Amino acid sequence: MNRAGLFARTLVFWWLLLVVIQQGQRAFLLGNVLSREAPGAGLLLKTLVTGVRADFVTASFAIVGALVLGTAAASLLLIVRPRRRAGSVARTYVRALGVAAVPVTGLCFLVQSVDMGYYLYSGQRMDFVLFDYFGELIGQSSEGTVAASQAGQQTAAELREVGKWTARAVGYLTVEIAAIAGWWLAFTRLIEPALAGWYAARPRVATTALALAISAGAWGLHPDGPDSVQSVAISSSTYYILAQNPIWHAASTLHTLTRSGGVAPEILAIMGEERAARIAQATLLPGASFLSPRYPLVHTEAATGTALERRPNVLLLFIEALDRRFLGRTYDGMRGTPFLDRLHNDSVYFENFFSNGSQTFHGLFSSFCSAMPRQGTAATKARFANDYLCLPTLLGRAGYATRMVIGQNRDRSHSRLGMFMARNGLDELIDEGGFPPAAQRRSCFTSTAAAGSRVIGLRAAPICAGSPTEATSW
Repeated sequence: MNRAGLFARTLVFWWLLLVVIQQGQRAFLLGNVLSREAPGAGLLLKTLVTGVRADFVTASFAIVGALVLGTAAASLLLIVRPRRRAGSVARTYVRALGVAAVPVTGLCFLVQSVDMGYYLYSGQRMDFVLFDYFGELIGQSSEGTVAASQAGQQTAAELREVGKWTARAVGYLTVEIAAIAGWWLAFTRLIEPALAGWYAARPRVATTALALAISAGAWGLHPDGPDSVQSVAISSSTYYILAQNPIWHAASTLHTLTRSGGVAPEILAIMGEERAARIAQATLLPGASFLSPRYPLVHTEAATGTALERRPNVLLLFIEALDRRFLGRTYDGMRGTPFLDRLHNDSVYFENFFSNGSQTFHGLFSSFCSAMPRQGTAATKARFANDYLCLPTLLGRAGYATRMVIGQNRDRSHSRLGMFMARNGLDELIDEGGFPPAAQRRSCFTSTAAAGSRVIGLRAAPICAGSPTEATSW
């Protein structure tokens, strides 16, 4: 094999090995997921294909990083110890690429191994909860109080479950070793000979094709690019999270953690959060007893009404740009909101419901999670990996299955709504990808609610200026 072929051989081997070990982790986790929720053939196929695309993204960026690292190291070595023959120079770059790929692959394997353990524990990819846990362990270790801390005690309790985590670790390593062995056989018997022949016949075409293949992998093997992984229409939260890449998810979480700021100092100087909460409490609920600073408007009150004969269905309508003063009104003898008027007569009704937020996703966050929305970027994006106590979680604890249906993409404007809701208790999210291709669409923001058994539901319906259709949307 010529020099270019040798370099391509090393590059392809480590690039696709990165894909294989990530696929091995997902295959191992799939057994756990199947025991919790049985998918249809279409859902399983879409999950696996999306996972492959996500793994190609991280593998492509990782191999490019190894290529840059190896090239820099080889160039430095050649400056210090020059080679006169072209063959020895080429071998230096090939060996440097292989050496650089080892720690890069090892780091990826380490991250996904930690993610594997956390996923089996929580059903989630690595998130803020885990990083806070690591931070507490590090902080307590520097003070010499790890054993007495909650994080230290929890860690000790988990480590005592030797049989539990040992069986998982052995099973995971078995799957990974089998995957690596299978890849080695496939590479040496099929791919390496094909590369040798291709580079012997058309080296320039082969080099161009390899560069395009890695670029396509970094683009997610999809016309919409890497973001298509987050916007994929996988309705089940369980399989949507499984399709996400652990390395990518961890990197996004850390990136968000380091970039996310609090309220601007100039605003806090005028009115701090504690003062704002006290004023809101005194204005809205004077004399009430409030339970937690984290949920500043949650309060105690005497139980009223009568017990229900059966468990109720729960339906939430998030209505954007529709003032409640327009409910129940008629226009030229016709009701303006007939559906909502009928629903009002058979529903729990609150005269006052306050949900602050200047934008849609801010209002959704405060309504679902009873927490103050952050300034600037919505919490669904800036805190998509945080663990909040939101309504879907509470309903799940009460035995409800929760479903949300929206008339837009779950990741519109990179909102990370799908990842946030999956992290915080939602069982199923159906977005525009769940509607037939021929379904009518309008060039305006859409979404309404539909009732169902034990469901939180939202389905598409238009809200447009001058539309005669009853508009109920978020």
